[in-house]
Amino acid sequence: MSNAVAWGGGRYVAVGEAGISMASADGITWTFGTTPSDSYGPVGLFGIVYDGTQFVAVGERGCIVTSTDGLTWTQHTAPSTAGLYAIAVDANGELAAVGDLGVVETSGDGVHWTLRDSGTHRWLFAVAATGGGFYAAGEDNVIVFSNH
Repeated sequence: MSNAVAWGGGRYVAVGEAGISMASADGITWTFGTTPSDSYGPVGLFGIVYDGTQFVAVGERGCIVTSTDGLTWTQHTAPSTAGLYAIAVDANGELAAVGDLGVVETSGDGVHWTLRDSGTHRWLFAVAATGGGFYAAGEDNVIVFSNH
């Protein structure tokens, strides 16, 4: 099952359960990519963005992966093992990922990530970039703002 899709670099890229990734130039014909995994097996991916140079996807157990083509992925070390459900990129290329227990992680390059204090322990399921930061929303109607 696919969970999220992004457009960039002349292609759509979709990610999903059990580390599924697929890429398509026309949205009709899709090619399957590599599957991220850890010591527990394939890692489900829940969110994806294109930051202008690469796709960045996030998922289970703090998984963060990047790809220039949406088919071959590189895993990166995250500052937390919390599940990550959504990711956004702002106009400056700053990334923010959100997830379990109020986790917010930010990065300027998709490779090096910093854990931020969101001020909540509620699970965060959505994030959106604004001109001055990121808004995240989650369980119990919580909405938090981070200015990076």
